[in-house]
Amino acid sequence: MTAKLSDLETMACSGLGAATSVLFTNPFEVAKNRLQMDSELSAGKRAYRGMLDCMTKTWEVEGLRGVQRGLELSVLRDGSKCFFRLGLFEPILRRMHPDEENLRKAPLWKQLIAGGTSGLVAAVLCNSLDLAKVRIQSAGALSASHHEIAGLSTPAVLRKIFAEEGASALIKGLPVNAARSITFTSVVMTTNARAKQALAGAGVRDGFVRDAAGSFMASCIGIIVLNPLDVLRTRIYNQPSAPGRELYAGTLDAAAKIARAEGISGFYKGLFAHFCRVGPHTVLTFVFMGEFKRALLASKRSSTV
Repeated sequence: MTAKLSDLETMACSGLGAATSVLFTNPFEVAKNRLQMDSELSAGKRAYRGMLDCMTKTWEVEGLRGVQRGLELSVLRDGSKCFFRLGLFEPILRRMHPDEENLRKAPLWKQLIAGGTSGLVAAVLCNSLDLAKVRIQSAGALSASHHEIAGLSTPAVLRKIFAEEGASALIKGLPVNAARSITFTSVVMTTNARAKQALAGAGVRDGFVRDAAGSFMASCIGIIVLNPLDVLRTRIYNQPSAPGRELYAGTLDAAAKIARAEGISGFYKGLFAHFCRVGPHTVLTFVFMGEFKRALLASKRSSTV
């Protein structure tokens, strides 16, 4: 009998792959969030000239702690979110397309629905972690930051958020976070599956090269689609929480105000830093996922011999 991974084992490999990857990519995430908040609703002078300038100034002012700000929460967030976002893709697709031997050849619409559904589940369950992570990484920056949390530990930040905002913190920014997660997961998972299928047809064997190439292609496409939604999410998560001080009434209001004040380029702030984070992170995540899955399958085979 051929060894197979259970749905839970697939989800666990997905979470572990993402949690491991974030150890290498968190500094780019910090830079991305700070650049996206730079000159908020203004066409004025920016605090940072770009990703490298942001990372250099962060290092000079805050040291390694600043460059890796929010690392522990990032590990928790990526591990738990990708447990659902990436881990549920195959189980959902398998139920929609029971042909196990040709799972990667499932119709495009099935792959998009599977990716969108897993992305939605992850966004709903992990929204408060996303909110806290964005605020922690933006705090202490030279660009706009509306929350006095610099220097606080992650548990202290979480306590502060829920003490001041209550249960509403669980759903703040959820619509744009859900749209972001649905879009990214459906595009990336589908593109990755299609790319790996094409590579397999070209004779590239299952392993590191196929995992890396497929995920790199997926991240290139995903990041272009994702960045405007990511900017919107960062702004809404970071806006003042006191009643009457909010800058944005919602996602559409935020989009309109950014377009008027900053132009189309406002939606692509932090694009290079975003790619430097998502590109390597996606590649590393899928590579680690693949290695974890193959190691687990090898263990299952050896135990049945």
